Amino acid sequence: MRRSTAGLVVGFAALLATCLVPASASAQQTTWTVTPGGTFTAEGSVRLNELDCYVRFSGDFLDSSGQGRIDKVTVHGCSSTNYLGYPTFRVPITMTATRYLSSIDTVAASLSPLVIDIDGRCPIRIGSPKDRVGKSEVLYRNQRVELWLSTGIGGGLDVWDPHNCYEPETVSINTGLAVTPAQTIRPAE
Repeated sequence: MRRSTAGLVVGFAALLATCLVPASASAQQTTWTVTPGGTFTAEGSVRLNELDCYVRFSGDFLDSSGQGRIDKVTVHGCSSTNYLGYPTFRVPITMTATRYLSSIDTVAASLSPLVIDIDGRCPIRIGSPKDRVGKSEVLYRNQRVELWLSTGIGGGLDVWDPHNCYEPETVSINTGLAVTPAQTIRPAE
């Protein structure tokens, strides 16, 4: 008896999906324990392709409902081989907890919207001209007291370049920012 190729493909896809989804990942929690919570800062170096800057986020960290906000972003010390200008982050940026990865004691949260304007010789917007939500999230690592900012796997934030003077079509951001005060965030039991 011959087996259908379609059946093998479906079976392989199901097996692959099972292996790739970590057992420790959970669906969005309805309540979280957050200690101490409240206001926070997260700072460190951020690289936007060729542009390196020191960035400091300030706001309210995730609360028991998994909601938080970045209200202020300070940028300084930018350097680049092809100087574009200083980036400004559009605020507020809402953080919404989406899952807990217990194997690495980490909470993932989406960022909405993450829009960065650079008003140099050639003004560009990293995000989109219509401020749609980019593919971006933060991972808060409890043990490392670090906010890991990422624009997603295999992509990045769209570059809107009305004067057509910048080469990349997307910009990836992957960097760790030190958080003060240290937070502990886990799903409520």
